[in-house]
Amino acid sequence: MAPDIYQRQGTKSEPPRTVDTMDDSFDLVAENAPGPQQDLITEPRLTRMFELQQESLRMTLQEELNKRIPSAAASATNERPGTILGLLSHFAGRGPANQNPQEAIDQLLHRNQKLERANESLKRDMGAAKERNHKLKDDMNAARQDLFHERAKNEELKKRMTSLRQMLIPPSEDQVSDTEVMQKFISLRSLIFRLVRTTWAKKLRDGISEKNLSEGQVTFARSYLGKDAMWKSLYHRIRYFIFYQLCMSVLGRRRYGLAEDFREFDRELEAIETCLWEGHPEGERGMLMDWRIATMKVTEHLRDDQRSVARNVQHQIWDFLSMFDTNSPEAEKKGYQMLEQICNDAADLGMLMRKAKDDLYVDIMDSASGRPISEWETFVDEEASEAAESGEVQSQTIAYIITGALVKHPKENPQEKKVLEKAQAVVYK
Repeated sequence: MAPDIYQRQGTKSEPPRTVDTMDDSFDLVAENAPGPQQDLITEPRLTRMFELQQESLRMTLQEELNKRIPSAAASATNERPGTILGLLSHFAGRGPANQNPQEAIDQLLHRNQKLERANESLKRDMGAAKERNHKLKDDMNAARQDLFHERAKNEELKKRMTSLRQMLIPPSEDQVSDTEVMQKFISLRSLIFRLVRTTWAKKLRDGISEKNLSEGQVTFARSYLGKDAMWKSLYHRIRYFIFYQLCMSVLGRRRYGLAEDFREFDRELEAIETCLWEGHPEGERGMLMDWRIATMKVTEHLRDDQRSVARNVQHQIWDFLSMFDTNSPEAEKKGYQMLEQICNDAADLGMLMRKAKDDLYVDIMDSASGRPISEWETFVDEEASEAAESGEVQSQTIAYIITGALVKHPKENPQEKKVLEKAQAVVYK
Protein backbone atom coordinates (compact mmCIF):
# COMPACT_ATOMS: atom_id res chain seq x y z
CA MET A 1 0.00 0.00 0.00
CA ALA A 2 1.31 3.46 -0.91
CA PRO A 3 2.40 5.65 2.01
CA ASP A 4 -0.20 7.99 3.38
CA ILE A 5 0.16 11.32 1.60
CA TYR A 6 -1.48 13.11 4.48
CA GLN A 7 1.15 12.28 7.16
CA ARG A 8 2.47 15.35 8.89
CA GLN A 9 6.15 16.28 8.54
CA GLY A 10 8.10 15.22 11.56
CA THR A 11 5.26 13.28 13.05
CA LYS A 12 5.04 9.58 12.22
CA SER A 13 2.15 8.37 14.35
CA GLU A 14 -0.40 11.18 14.26
CA PRO A 15 -3.28 10.37 11.82
CA PRO A 16 -5.10 12.99 9.76
CA ARG A 17 -7.83 14.75 11.67
CA THR A 18 -10.52 14.81 8.92
CA VAL A 19 -10.07 11.80 6.65
CA ASP A 20 -9.64 8.60 8.67
CA THR A 21 -9.08 6.16 5.80
CA MET A 22 -8.53 6.48 2.03
CA ASP A 23 -9.02 4.07 -0.84
CA ASP A 24 -6.01 2.74 -2.72
CA SER A 25 -7.31 4.56 -5.78
CA PHE A 26 -5.76 7.72 -4.45
CA ASP A 27 -2.42 6.36 -5.63
CA LEU A 28 -3.49 7.41 -9.18
CA VAL A 29 -3.40 11.08 -8.25
CA ALA A 30 -0.78 11.05 -5.55
CA GLU A 31 1.70 12.95 -7.61
CA ASN A 32 -0.76 15.71 -8.43
CA ALA A 33 -2.25 16.00 -4.98
CA PRO A 34 -1.43 19.13 -2.96
CA GLY A 35 1.27 18.84 -0.37
CA PRO A 36 0.50 18.17 3.29
CA GLN A 37 -0.70 21.18 5.16
CA GLN A 38 -0.98 21.88 8.79
CA ASP A 39 -4.55 23.19 8.28
CA LEU A 40 -7.58 21.02 7.83
CA ILE A 41 -8.61 19.82 4.32
CA THR A 42 -11.42 22.09 3.19
CA GLU A 43 -14.39 21.21 1.05
CA PRO A 44 -13.10 23.05 -2.03
CA ARG A 45 -9.88 21.12 -1.84
CA LEU A 46 -11.74 17.86 -1.56
CA THR A 47 -13.88 18.75 -4.57
CA ARG A 48 -10.78 19.56 -6.59
CA MET A 49 -9.29 16.22 -5.59
CA PHE A 50 -12.37 14.35 -6.88
CA GLU A 51 -12.27 16.30 -10.12
CA LEU A 52 -8.65 15.34 -10.66
CA GLN A 53 -9.53 11.75 -9.84
CA GLN A 54 -12.33 11.72 -12.45
CA GLU A 55 -10.08 13.24 -15.10
CA SER A 56 -7.42 10.62 -14.42
CA LEU A 57 -9.98 7.82 -14.64
CA ARG A 58 -11.33 9.20 -17.93
CA MET A 59 -7.85 9.35 -19.47
CA THR A 60 -7.04 5.84 -18.29
CA LEU A 61 -10.29 4.45 -19.71
CA GLN A 62 -9.74 6.26 -23.02
CA GLU A 63 -6.25 4.81 -23.34
CA GLU A 64 -7.56 1.32 -22.62
CA LEU A 65 -10.30 1.74 -25.21
CA ASN A 66 -7.86 3.02 -27.79
CA LYS A 67 -5.70 -0.06 -27.27
CA ARG A 68 -8.51 -2.56 -27.73
CA ILE A 69 -10.92 -0.90 -30.20
CA PRO A 70 -9.31 2.28 -31.37
CA SER A 71 -11.70 3.06 -34.25
CA ALA A 72 -14.87 2.29 -32.32
CA ALA A 73 -13.72 4.25 -29.29
CA ALA A 74 -12.79 7.26 -31.35
CA SER A 75 -16.11 7.12 -33.19
CA ALA A 76 -18.03 6.76 -29.99
CA THR A 77 -16.13 9.67 -28.44
CA ASN A 78 -16.71 11.96 -31.43
CA GLU A 79 -20.29 11.04 -32.26
CA ARG A 80 -21.82 10.04 -28.94
CA PRO A 81 -19.93 11.67 -26.10
CA GLY A 82 -22.80 11.04 -23.73
CA THR A 83 -21.96 7.30 -23.68
CA ILE A 84 -18.38 7.80 -22.41
CA LEU A 85 -19.47 10.47 -19.96
CA GLY A 86 -22.07 8.10 -18.59
CA LEU A 87 -19.41 5.42 -18.06
CA LEU A 88 -17.13 7.94 -16.37
CA SER A 89 -19.96 8.95 -14.10
CA HIS A 90 -20.38 5.31 -13.06
CA PHE A 91 -16.64 4.98 -12.44
CA ALA A 92 -16.72 8.16 -10.37
CA GLY A 93 -19.15 6.51 -8.01
CA ARG A 94 -22.40 8.03 -9.27
CA GLY A 95 -23.53 4.99 -11.36
CA PRO A 96 -24.58 1.47 -10.46
CA ALA A 97 -22.30 -0.33 -8.08
CA ASN A 98 -21.63 -3.23 -10.51
CA GLN A 99 -20.58 -0.96 -13.45
CA ASN A 100 -16.87 -1.15 -14.32
CA PRO A 101 -14.63 -0.37 -17.31
CA GLN A 102 -14.50 -3.97 -18.51
CA GLU A 103 -18.27 -4.11 -18.80
CA ALA A 104 -18.26 -0.87 -20.75
CA ILE A 105 -15.60 -2.25 -23.07
CA ASP A 106 -17.58 -5.46 -23.52
CA GLN A 107 -20.69 -3.45 -24.35
CA LEU A 108 -18.76 -1.40 -26.89
CA LEU A 109 -17.27 -4.56 -28.38
CA HIS A 110 -20.70 -6.15 -28.58
CA ARG A 111 -22.11 -3.04 -30.25
CA ASN A 112 -19.18 -2.99 -32.65
CA GLN A 113 -19.81 -6.62 -33.55
CA LYS A 114 -23.47 -5.83 -34.24
CA LEU A 115 -22.42 -2.93 -36.43
CA GLU A 116 -19.95 -5.15 -38.27
CA ARG A 117 -22.65 -7.77 -38.84
CA ALA A 118 -25.04 -5.09 -40.08
CA ASN A 119 -22.28 -3.77 -42.34
CA GLU A 120 -21.64 -7.24 -43.74
CA SER A 121 -25.38 -7.68 -44.34
CA LEU A 122 -25.47 -4.36 -46.19
CA LYS A 123 -22.47 -5.43 -48.25
CA ARG A 124 -24.22 -8.66 -49.17
CA ASP A 125 -27.41 -6.76 -50.08
CA MET A 126 -25.38 -4.34 -52.17
CA GLY A 127 -23.67 -7.23 -53.95
CA ALA A 128 -27.02 -8.86 -54.66
CA ALA A 129 -28.38 -5.53 -55.92
CA LYS A 130 -25.38 -5.17 -58.23
CA GLU A 131 -25.98 -8.67 -59.57
CA ARG A 132 -29.65 -7.86 -60.17
CA ASN A 133 -28.64 -4.63 -61.88
CA HIS A 134 -26.22 -6.48 -64.16
CA LYS A 135 -28.93 -9.05 -64.93
CA LEU A 136 -31.45 -6.32 -65.72
CA LYS A 137 -28.93 -4.65 -68.03
CA ASP A 138 -28.33 -7.95 -69.79
CA ASP A 139 -32.08 -8.51 -70.12
CA MET A 140 -32.52 -4.97 -71.46
CA ASN A 141 -29.77 -5.47 -74.04
CA ALA A 142 -31.33 -8.77 -75.08
CA ALA A 143 -34.74 -7.09 -75.37
CA ARG A 144 -33.21 -4.39 -77.54
CA GLN A 145 -31.72 -7.01 -79.81
CA ASP A 146 -35.07 -8.79 -80.02
CA LEU A 147 -36.81 -5.49 -80.80
CA PHE A 148 -34.28 -4.75 -83.54
CA HIS A 149 -34.81 -8.17 -85.10
CA GLU A 150 -38.61 -7.86 -84.84
CA ARG A 151 -38.51 -4.46 -86.52
CA ALA A 152 -36.36 -5.88 -89.30
CA LYS A 153 -38.86 -8.74 -89.73
CA ASN A 154 -41.73 -6.24 -89.75
CA GLU A 155 -40.08 -4.18 -92.51
CA GLU A 156 -39.49 -7.33 -94.52
CA LEU A 157 -43.14 -8.34 -94.12
CA LYS A 158 -44.24 -4.86 -95.22
CA LYS A 159 -42.12 -5.12 -98.35
CA ARG A 160 -43.52 -8.56 -99.13
CA MET A 161 -47.09 -7.35 -98.55
CA THR A 162 -46.52 -4.38 -100.85
CA SER A 163 -45.05 -6.67 -103.47
CA LEU A 164 -48.03 -9.03 -103.25
CA ARG A 165 -50.48 -6.13 -103.46
CA GLN A 166 -48.72 -4.84 -106.56
CA MET A 167 -48.94 -8.31 -108.08
CA LEU A 168 -52.67 -8.50 -107.40
CA ILE A 169 -53.53 -4.87 -108.20
CA PRO A 170 -50.81 -3.26 -110.28
CA PRO A 171 -50.77 0.50 -109.73
CA SER A 172 -51.21 2.85 -112.64
CA GLU A 173 -47.86 3.94 -114.01
CA ASP A 174 -49.03 7.48 -114.79
CA GLN A 175 -50.91 9.28 -112.08
CA VAL A 176 -53.80 11.22 -113.61
CA SER A 177 -54.50 14.57 -111.96
CA ASP A 178 -57.92 16.18 -111.73
CA THR A 179 -56.46 19.37 -113.19
CA GLU A 180 -55.35 17.61 -116.36
CA VAL A 181 -58.77 16.05 -116.87
CA MET A 182 -60.57 19.34 -116.21
CA GLN A 183 -58.39 21.21 -118.70
CA LYS A 184 -59.11 18.68 -121.46
CA PHE A 185 -62.82 18.71 -120.62
CA ILE A 186 -63.06 22.52 -120.79
CA SER A 187 -61.04 22.57 -124.02
CA LEU A 188 -63.44 20.03 -125.55
CA ARG A 189 -66.47 22.16 -124.67
CA SER A 190 -64.87 25.27 -126.15
CA LEU A 191 -63.97 23.44 -129.36
CA ILE A 192 -67.57 22.24 -129.77
CA PHE A 193 -68.83 25.79 -129.29
CA ARG A 194 -66.42 27.11 -131.97
CA LEU A 195 -67.30 24.28 -134.38
CA VAL A 196 -71.02 25.04 -134.24
CA ARG A 197 -70.64 28.80 -134.63
CA THR A 198 -68.24 28.64 -137.58
CA THR A 199 -69.70 25.71 -139.55
CA TRP A 200 -73.51 25.64 -139.79
CA ALA A 201 -75.90 28.26 -141.03
CA LYS A 202 -79.32 28.73 -139.47
CA LYS A 203 -81.23 27.10 -142.30
CA LEU A 204 -81.91 23.71 -143.85
CA ARG A 205 -80.21 22.60 -147.02
CA ASP A 206 -82.09 23.18 -150.22
CA GLY A 207 -84.45 20.37 -151.12
CA ILE A 208 -84.64 18.91 -147.58
CA SER A 209 -88.04 17.65 -146.51
CA GLU A 210 -89.28 15.25 -143.85
CA LYS A 211 -89.33 12.35 -146.31
CA ASN A 212 -85.58 12.79 -146.82
CA LEU A 213 -84.86 12.61 -143.09
CA SER A 214 -84.59 9.80 -140.57
CA GLU A 215 -86.97 9.61 -137.64
CA GLY A 216 -84.37 11.10 -135.32
CA GLN A 217 -83.64 13.94 -137.74
CA VAL A 218 -87.32 14.73 -138.08
CA THR A 219 -87.72 14.93 -134.31
CA PHE A 220 -84.66 17.16 -134.00
CA ALA A 221 -85.57 19.45 -136.96
CA ARG A 222 -89.27 19.82 -136.12
CA SER A 223 -88.66 23.14 -134.43
CA TYR A 224 -87.05 24.48 -137.60
CA LEU A 225 -89.71 23.51 -140.13
CA GLY A 226 -92.44 25.87 -141.15
CA LYS A 227 -93.07 29.53 -140.58
CA ASP A 228 -92.57 29.36 -136.77
CA ALA A 229 -89.00 27.99 -136.94
CA MET A 230 -86.98 28.79 -133.78
CA TRP A 231 -83.59 29.31 -135.37
CA LYS A 232 -82.29 31.21 -132.36
CA SER A 233 -81.96 27.97 -130.38
CA LEU A 234 -80.27 26.03 -133.21
CA TYR A 235 -76.69 26.43 -132.03
CA HIS A 236 -77.53 25.41 -128.44
CA ARG A 237 -79.33 22.30 -129.65
CA ILE A 238 -76.50 21.31 -132.03
CA ARG A 239 -74.00 21.65 -129.17
CA TYR A 240 -76.28 19.47 -127.05
CA PHE A 241 -76.53 16.86 -129.80
CA ILE A 242 -72.74 16.67 -130.38
CA PHE A 243 -71.95 16.42 -126.67
CA TYR A 244 -74.69 13.84 -126.13
CA GLN A 245 -73.31 11.63 -128.92
CA LEU A 246 -69.80 11.87 -127.47
CA CYS A 247 -71.12 10.80 -124.06
CA MET A 248 -73.08 7.88 -125.47
CA SER A 249 -70.10 6.59 -127.47
CA VAL A 250 -67.00 7.57 -125.43
CA LEU A 251 -67.23 9.83 -122.37
CA GLY A 252 -70.07 8.03 -120.61
CA ARG A 253 -68.93 4.45 -121.30
CA ARG A 254 -66.87 2.03 -119.22
CA ARG A 255 -64.77 1.10 -122.23
CA TYR A 256 -61.23 -0.33 -122.16
CA GLY A 257 -60.27 0.92 -125.61
CA LEU A 258 -59.41 -2.48 -127.11
CA ALA A 259 -58.59 -2.85 -130.78
CA GLU A 260 -61.12 -3.83 -133.43
CA ASP A 261 -60.31 -7.55 -133.16
CA PHE A 262 -61.10 -7.48 -129.42
CA ARG A 263 -64.11 -5.18 -129.55
CA GLU A 264 -66.49 -7.91 -128.37
CA PHE A 265 -64.21 -8.65 -125.42
CA ASP A 266 -64.21 -4.92 -124.64
CA ARG A 267 -68.00 -4.89 -124.51
CA GLU A 268 -68.01 -7.94 -122.20
CA LEU A 269 -65.57 -6.25 -119.81
CA GLU A 270 -67.74 -3.15 -119.84
CA ALA A 271 -70.82 -5.24 -119.00
CA ILE A 272 -68.98 -7.00 -116.15
CA GLU A 273 -67.78 -3.73 -114.63
CA THR A 274 -71.23 -2.16 -114.93
CA CYS A 275 -72.79 -5.19 -113.22
CA LEU A 276 -70.22 -5.13 -110.41
CA TRP A 277 -70.64 -1.40 -109.96
CA GLU A 278 -74.40 -1.61 -109.66
CA GLY A 279 -74.24 -4.69 -107.41
CA HIS A 280 -71.86 -3.23 -104.82
CA PRO A 281 -72.83 -0.74 -102.11
CA GLU A 282 -71.42 2.73 -102.70
CA GLY A 283 -69.03 2.46 -99.75
CA GLU A 284 -67.35 -0.67 -101.21
CA ARG A 285 -66.77 0.61 -104.74
CA GLY A 286 -63.17 1.58 -104.00
CA MET A 287 -62.07 -2.01 -104.69
CA LEU A 288 -63.82 -1.85 -108.08
CA MET A 289 -61.68 1.17 -108.96
CA ASP A 290 -58.58 -0.92 -108.17
CA TRP A 291 -59.99 -3.74 -110.29
CA ARG A 292 -60.60 -1.35 -113.19
CA ILE A 293 -57.03 0.04 -113.02
CA ALA A 294 -55.59 -3.49 -112.90
CA THR A 295 -57.72 -4.55 -115.88
CA MET A 296 -56.63 -1.48 -117.83
CA LYS A 297 -53.04 -2.50 -117.10
CA VAL A 298 -53.27 -6.14 -118.17
CA THR A 299 -55.20 -5.31 -121.37
CA GLU A 300 -52.83 -2.55 -122.41
CA HIS A 301 -51.21 -4.63 -125.17
CA LEU A 302 -54.69 -5.20 -126.69
CA ARG A 303 -55.48 -1.48 -126.88
CA ASP A 304 -55.24 0.78 -129.94
CA ASP A 305 -55.37 4.56 -130.37
CA GLN A 306 -59.20 4.54 -130.50
CA ARG A 307 -59.18 6.41 -133.78
CA SER A 308 -61.61 3.92 -135.30
CA VAL A 309 -64.11 4.64 -132.51
CA ALA A 310 -63.56 8.37 -132.97
CA ARG A 311 -64.16 8.09 -136.72
CA ASN A 312 -67.41 6.21 -136.20
CA VAL A 313 -68.70 8.92 -133.86
CA GLN A 314 -67.54 11.62 -136.28
CA HIS A 315 -69.47 10.07 -139.17
CA GLN A 316 -72.63 9.67 -137.10
CA ILE A 317 -72.60 13.31 -136.01
CA TRP A 318 -71.73 14.72 -139.44
CA ASP A 319 -74.32 12.67 -141.27
CA PHE A 320 -77.04 13.57 -138.77
CA LEU A 321 -76.36 17.32 -139.08
CA SER A 322 -76.07 17.19 -142.87
CA MET A 323 -79.69 18.45 -143.15
CA PHE A 324 -78.44 21.91 -142.14
CA ASP A 325 -76.65 24.13 -144.59
CA THR A 326 -73.08 25.28 -143.92
CA ASN A 327 -71.75 28.82 -144.01
CA SER A 328 -69.54 28.03 -147.02
CA PRO A 329 -67.74 25.14 -148.70
CA GLU A 330 -64.56 26.22 -146.90
CA ALA A 331 -66.38 26.32 -143.57
CA GLU A 332 -67.79 22.87 -144.29
CA LYS A 333 -64.30 21.49 -144.95
CA LYS A 334 -62.80 23.07 -141.83
CA GLY A 335 -65.81 22.01 -139.80
CA TYR A 336 -65.34 18.39 -140.80
CA GLN A 337 -61.67 18.53 -139.77
CA MET A 338 -62.54 20.24 -136.47
CA LEU A 339 -65.15 17.59 -135.71
CA GLU A 340 -62.52 14.93 -136.31
CA GLN A 341 -60.27 16.62 -133.75
CA ILE A 342 -63.17 16.88 -131.28
CA CYS A 343 -63.91 13.14 -131.57
CA ASN A 344 -60.23 12.22 -131.17
CA ASP A 345 -59.89 14.50 -128.13
CA ALA A 346 -63.02 12.97 -126.61
CA ALA A 347 -61.61 9.45 -127.08
CA ASP A 348 -58.32 10.51 -125.43
CA LEU A 349 -60.19 12.17 -122.57
CA GLY A 350 -62.25 9.02 -122.06
CA MET A 351 -59.14 6.83 -121.77
CA LEU A 352 -57.49 9.38 -119.45
CA MET A 353 -60.45 9.28 -117.06
CA ARG A 354 -60.45 5.47 -117.16
CA LYS A 355 -56.80 5.41 -116.00
CA ALA A 356 -57.41 7.68 -113.01
CA LYS A 357 -57.39 6.10 -109.55
CA ASP A 358 -60.74 7.74 -108.75
CA ASP A 359 -64.00 7.23 -110.63
CA LEU A 360 -64.24 10.09 -113.16
CA TYR A 361 -67.10 10.32 -115.64
CA VAL A 362 -69.38 12.75 -117.47
CA ASP A 363 -72.97 12.94 -116.21
CA ILE A 364 -75.37 14.17 -118.93
CA MET A 365 -77.84 15.22 -116.20
CA ASP A 366 -80.94 14.05 -118.07
CA SER A 367 -82.97 14.01 -114.85
CA ALA A 368 -82.48 17.77 -114.44
CA SER A 369 -84.56 18.65 -117.52
CA GLY A 370 -87.93 20.12 -116.57
CA ARG A 371 -86.82 20.86 -112.99
CA PRO A 372 -86.23 24.32 -111.43
CA ILE A 373 -82.58 25.26 -111.79
CA SER A 374 -82.51 26.28 -108.12
CA GLU A 375 -82.72 22.58 -107.22
CA TRP A 376 -79.63 21.81 -109.31
CA GLU A 377 -77.34 24.72 -108.50
CA THR A 378 -74.64 22.35 -107.27
CA PHE A 379 -74.48 20.55 -110.62
CA VAL A 380 -75.80 22.95 -113.29
CA ASP A 381 -75.04 26.50 -114.48
CA GLU A 382 -77.34 28.52 -116.70
CA GLU A 383 -75.69 28.95 -120.13
CA ALA A 384 -78.58 30.50 -122.07
CA SER A 385 -82.32 31.07 -121.96
CA GLU A 386 -85.21 30.40 -124.34
CA ALA A 387 -88.85 31.31 -124.51
CA ALA A 388 -91.16 28.57 -123.28
CA GLU A 389 -93.10 26.74 -125.99
CA SER A 390 -96.25 26.77 -123.86
CA GLY A 391 -97.60 28.83 -121.01
CA GLU A 392 -97.65 25.81 -118.71
CA VAL A 393 -93.87 25.85 -118.29
CA GLN A 394 -92.66 27.89 -115.34
CA SER A 395 -89.86 30.40 -115.58
CA GLN A 396 -86.33 29.33 -114.50
CA THR A 397 -87.05 25.73 -115.40
CA ILE A 398 -84.28 23.77 -117.12
CA ALA A 399 -85.21 23.25 -120.79
CA TYR A 400 -82.33 20.94 -121.69
CA ILE A 401 -78.65 20.32 -120.96
CA ILE A 402 -76.09 21.59 -123.46
CA THR A 403 -73.01 19.92 -121.98
CA GLY A 404 -72.92 17.48 -119.06
CA ALA A 405 -71.03 17.76 -115.76
CA LEU A 406 -67.60 16.32 -114.99
CA VAL A 407 -68.05 14.27 -111.81
CA LYS A 408 -65.67 12.45 -109.48
CA HIS A 409 -66.18 9.71 -106.86
CA PRO A 410 -62.97 9.59 -104.74
CA LYS A 411 -61.55 6.13 -104.13
CA GLU A 412 -61.14 6.89 -100.41
CA ASN A 413 -64.83 7.80 -100.10
CA PRO A 414 -66.85 6.42 -103.06
CA GLN A 415 -70.10 7.70 -101.57
CA GLU A 416 -68.96 11.29 -102.04
CA LYS A 417 -69.84 12.99 -105.33
CA LYS A 418 -67.63 15.91 -106.32
CA VAL A 419 -68.50 18.15 -109.27
CA LEU A 420 -65.27 19.21 -110.99
CA GLU A 421 -67.11 21.08 -113.78
CA LYS A 422 -70.81 21.93 -113.73
CA ALA A 423 -73.17 21.12 -116.57
CA GLN A 424 -74.36 23.92 -118.86
CA ALA A 425 -78.10 24.28 -119.34
CA VAL A 426 -80.66 26.28 -121.28
CA VAL A 427 -83.34 27.70 -118.98
CA TYR A 428 -86.83 28.83 -119.91
CA LYS A 429 -87.45 32.52 -119.42
